[in-house]
Amino acid sequence: MKMFICKDVILKRLINLSMKKGKKTRSQRLVFDSFDILNKNGVESNSLLVRAVENIRPYFYLRPVRVRGRTQQVPAILSESRQINMAIRWLLEGALVKKKKTPKVSFSVHFARELLEAVSKQAIGIRKRQELHRKVDAYRAAARFRWWMK
Repeated sequence: MKMFICKDVILKRLINLSMKKGKKTRSQRLVFDSFDILNKNGVESNSLLVRAVENIRPYFYLRPVRVRGRTQQVPAILSESRQINMAIRWLLEGALVKKKKTPKVSFSVHFARELLEAVSKQAIGIRKRQELHRKVDAYRAAARFRWWMK
């Protein structure tokens, strides 16, 4: 299920989600520095971000539903905008985990590596997606409780 997603929309969301304390110019600088690192290494960063997001984005999630006095996890389908948001968050989270392991290297380098790993399907976000889809598959027997979707 390949969809054409405008790079500008993903780029704007990436910058906004990576922003801390309202410092948007700092966030833009970090993102564009990582693109410069990719371009210096001979990798085309134009479509790399879109391919990374498409590889990471999940299609399902578990939604808590109250059934007979207890809460059950019920699989549900994610909207496209939520899929993209989760993928971008997981990309940033993976870069932050790597930044904590080696704090002397800049965040831009870690984010560029995370993008390359996401394209080759080895990133932390890919593992998170696979884990989430495994859980959804395990709870598929409770799918009959999806009363809110008709």
